[in-house]
Amino acid sequence: MSKRRSDDPVATSGPTASDEPAAPGSPTAPNSSAAPTPREEARRIAYLSHDTARRALFSLADSGIERVPERPFLLMFAAPCVSTQGQAKAAVASGALDFLKPFDKPLDLLVPTAEARSRGSQANLHVWSYGILERSLWKANDSVLVSDPGFVVLQLACSRRPTKLSRGAAARESREESRIRAELGLPEQDFAEKDLLAWVGISQQVDAVVAACEFSSTYRPPHPGSPTTAFGREPLASRAEMRGFLRRMPASAGITRARRALDLAYDRSGSPMETALALILTLPVDMGGYGVPRPGLNRPISLLPGQRELSSMSEITPDLCWEEAKVAIEYDGDDFHPAGSPERLAADNERQNALTSLGYRVLRVRYPQVASPQRMDLLARQLASLLGIRLDQPSDLQLIRRQKLILKLTRP
Repeated sequence: MSKRRSDDPVATSGPTASDEPAAPGSPTAPNSSAAPTPREEARRIAYLSHDTARRALFSLADSGIERVPERPFLLMFAAPCVSTQGQAKAAVASGALDFLKPFDKPLDLLVPTAEARSRGSQANLHVWSYGILERSLWKANDSVLVSDPGFVVLQLACSRRPTKLSRGAAARESREESRIRAELGLPEQDFAEKDLLAWVGISQQVDAVVAACEFSSTYRPPHPGSPTTAFGREPLASRAEMRGFLRRMPASAGITRARRALDLAYDRSGSPMETALALILTLPVDMGGYGVPRPGLNRPISLLPGQRELSSMSEITPDLCWEEAKVAIEYDGDDFHPAGSPERLAADNERQNALTSLGYRVLRVRYPQVASPQRMDLLARQLASLLGIRLDQPSDLQLIRRQKLILKLTRP
């Protein structure tokens, strides 16, 4: 029998029926009562979803992938799927999921009925009782199908919002809030559970935004099989492609949150810290961000014929750029900007000098600035001054959320 973790802040997992979008023309029906045959048992399919699917997509991204199905279908009418903790354990033992090793957390899997929903040491089983759209799964092998980028963003955005905190979660959140209040010099006070629950919902939305940024980025975040970030890769899917997936779904609260996640995300981020920096600066103040106008990320600036003598390159691509205001931010990560590489530093200087000669004002940023709330405050004020805008004054609650957001986006 599966066990629910007592300290889990979310009472149940998976989207609610009201949040689950049905594929157009896909009827719902009760699960078949016929028991699977031994042959069917041997070919159970694991439908990877949520965070497991996110990690699996990066593990599979650079191999030839078949996209299935050819037409929409319902899980309850398909070949038997992995839908119990024991079956999840057997799927792992079979070797079909070896491309996901090491397993550092329970698998996220889709199941067809609410009766199968559970959370345990082997798997978190999420209900998806409606249609699986055509070409919305990647075929890892004959036993494993993986939700594609647009489907994963929808799943993360649809995740059930908690209505109550467990005792352990409430204690943890209370301690964290007390620590942040002390750091900010705010008066100590009892936490309001509704505010902590609101942050859980915001955190889930940020997860969907980050996933959308990663799928549309030119890097591969660390994943099973590759413990380090890989750079200079083609995106798995653009935000336009993920929006196309959502357009095929009927309106619902989950669809609305997924579309909002894509609106807040960015195409072609060049590194995880570029993603973190852009989101911290531009997410709404109520989500913990600074609410700065959105920049373009890694958009090339083409030089006119009369400007080409100002640069050794035919075009310049700032990390973050507010082109109308002629303001740019360059993030100096150790992967591309090692302190001991004079040639790399010289190239960076040439790039900044070229931007300056074109009339751009350039801010340079390194990791300690992004990871420090005090330094981020200073950077945000400097940026606002260059953009000619005034930052919104956050409330105490929003200041606490800002600390939590920075911690969430900059810590492993």
